[in-house]
Amino acid sequence: MKTLCAILTTALVLILGCNREEVRSDEPLAVMPFEGATSIKRDANITLTFDKPVNPATLEKNFHLMTYQDMEMILDSMMSGTSMMTMDSCRMDSMMTMMDSVSMMGKFTWNQNNTECVFDPDSLMMTNREYTVHLGREMMQSIGMNHGDGMMSDDNENMMGGMMDGTTGGMMGNESGMDGDMMIRFTTGDAVEDDSGDHDSHH
Repeated sequence: MKTLCAILTTALVLILGCNREEVRSDEPLAVMPFEGATSIKRDANITLTFDKPVNPATLEKNFHLMTYQDMEMILDSMMSGTSMMTMDSCRMDSMMTMMDSVSMMGKFTWNQNNTECVFDPDSLMMTNREYTVHLGREMMQSIGMNHGDGMMSDDNENMMGGMMDGTTGGMMGNESGMDGDMMIRFTTGDAVEDDSGDHDSHH
């Protein structure tokens, strides 16, 4: 089951290797740290840059930052005793509640025209740990990034296989209720940029 969770979680990852200073014309969203980044400082911020103004409330409601281990545990819990094909709206609501409960708290800061958001966690991320940035479907749909828009890498699309059309009950299938969500994974190092002590240790 844990292996299945890892496969399904990986299948949700959309690789957005953009420079944080600009969004390419064919990408409505860039996220830093980018997918697969390593040795990220434990007090690093998460920066999201959009190609047009967005609704801050929508983003903040659909944003989660958690360890990859926590995400695996949530998926494992939600799939226990059921298949993703039969996951109903109540279970999906429960899944979002679980994400809210383990997501790191922090402050959102927006630029004047709402095209860039910086999330500053209240506490330090753990050392040498894999983290996941999750953006819910409502947010992704609001910026026109629906499933199948060509935002996935070729490797991830191949990995998805039948899950993309819902035939396998995978996390990205239409029956799962997760179609359109976005996940970015990165790994922390042991360095800290801010030595002022403003951040407390996480956990």
